[in-house]
Amino acid sequence: MLDISRDAVIEIDTSSCVIGWNRAAETIFLINAEYALGKNLADLIIPSGDRAAHHEGMKRFLESDSSEIVNQISDLKAIRGDGSLFPVELTVRYIEHPEGNRFVGLVRDLTERKQIEARLLEIAKLESIGLLTGGLAHDFNNLLCVIIGNLELLGQQPLVGESKENVQSAMDAAVRASQVTLSLMAIARREPMDLAVYDMNLLLVGLKHLVHSTIGSLAEIRWQLSPESIMVEVDSGSFSSALLNLVLNARDAMRDCPKKIITISTGILEVKTQQRGNLPPGRYARLEVADTGKGMNSATRGRALEPFYTTKERGHGTGLGLPMVYGFARQLKGCLELETTENSGTLVSIYLPYTEKSAESIKAAQRGMFAPVLGAGVVLVVDDEVLLCKLACRLFESLGYRAIPAASAVEATGVLEKQSVDLIFSDISLPGGINGIELAEQVVELYPQIPVILSTGYSEELVERNASQWIVVQKPYLKKDIVEVLFKVSLAL
Repeated sequence: MLDISRDAVIEIDTSSCVIGWNRAAETIFLINAEYALGKNLADLIIPSGDRAAHHEGMKRFLESDSSEIVNQISDLKAIRGDGSLFPVELTVRYIEHPEGNRFVGLVRDLTERKQIEARLLEIAKLESIGLLTGGLAHDFNNLLCVIIGNLELLGQQPLVGESKENVQSAMDAAVRASQVTLSLMAIARREPMDLAVYDMNLLLVGLKHLVHSTIGSLAEIRWQLSPESIMVEVDSGSFSSALLNLVLNARDAMRDCPKKIITISTGILEVKTQQRGNLPPGRYARLEVADTGKGMNSATRGRALEPFYTTKERGHGTGLGLPMVYGFARQLKGCLELETTENSGTLVSIYLPYTEKSAESIKAAQRGMFAPVLGAGVVLVVDDEVLLCKLACRLFESLGYRAIPAASAVEATGVLEKQSVDLIFSDISLPGGINGIELAEQVVELYPQIPVILSTGYSEELVERNASQWIVVQKPYLKKDIVEVLFKVSLAL
């Protein structure tokens, strides 16, 4: 009966000599029963640093019936036959037996459970970092939007000499800062995405020239793409950035290595249990980037996905690359897995949901979507950030519109009930329980003749509610961005 158990069942006598060793013990400890029987348990599976405590504990129990282990459930470390250390759960009972009293231990291998717990803890930590990062980036992005917009308006004034140069320098710095906030939003999984269906292999084929020109002669690139189509719904620009970040990380990890090979491969994975990156069961596209570089030790691996953490020299890395890729995968309901060993290279795997949709079906659906009619004259600007609302009004007024400000969806609805409006320009994040997307849905239903443009620094709702349905301008925006988005509306006529 003991051989039916999935847990190791081990019996020892009062001198710690093994007298029972079932089949599960052979499997878990990589030690066969013939070898184990008759050996001292401490020398067999107990780490050297714990052996003295084991003997002292047995002696104390036999003399005083007192023990911290017997009749308890304990989490401990044990040694396999190959010398590797692993976590176990131990339950011990003392049995009085006619043929000699003995201890019976039930040992459960906790390796897989501990790995899952560590993974869940890492996900929770990164989610917390993402929330903090995203919130800060959103607020900073709003400020940048005001700064950049006003600098642009100032730059249209008749400035000369040093004044003009100062305005341009300030604009350049603000635009660079906006790129940092975009990276932070990608980490927080709040970067706006223009999703479409692609064959992942064809996307990679299209990126081959860019990858090779970026890496040059610094490393050999090997492509191992699956022969079958792998359909995914992604933002092509974000996908390209994710791949380049992984390739550049791989290149940097191999700088001082004699063998420099980057392997890019694809495939399809069927997930049947929720044990891989916390993914729900289903079919997933797999993208892998492997290198022959230095790898990471356990301490570095534990922090590799944290924003701004880097082992590169100052000025050679921001620590945002890998966290951005992680955020990209999570935003698309996928995951990122990192396998690495010091001096043995690194393998980064991205898993994205496989879709049965085709590129043609997506385009057909987009053609059938509601297309608002572009009006002229009055624009309703909805934003609870006073400075941003004023800026947007000034930008539209510079384009010939009469702008009406509103601080919430409720206030905007009141304006619509009282007067005619030709265009609505609304932020997605609004107070009062109705966000910009919900406002747009109400407008489509009640005022189908009014086109709606949404603005955002980030929004997970764009992913949840099909971003392709709405025309969106990303913060921080310039006057030219407003013109471009108005042109998109006109094309929908």
